[in-house]
Amino acid sequence: MHRFICQSFSAFQVQIREHHDGLDLPDWIGKAFAGYLKCGQLGHGFRRFHCSGCKKNQFVAFSCKVRGLCPSCD
Repeated sequence: MHRFICQSFSAFQVQIREHHDGLDLPDWIGKAFAGYLKCGQLGHGFRRFHCSGCKKNQFVAFSCKVRGLCPSCD
């Protein structure tokens, strides 16, 4: 699902504009999809946790917190 949305969301927005006289999707929808596409990717932000016992680091990517769209955050 993520790959499909990543590849086709821009084209979907163009189709919406063409079929609805230049109207765009509401801002909250665009922000929700943009957040979803960045969700769980270390390149878009993370937090490092260090275990003093085993001396290992764990990197945890930020989540989008978009309920109803993102299966990881729902």
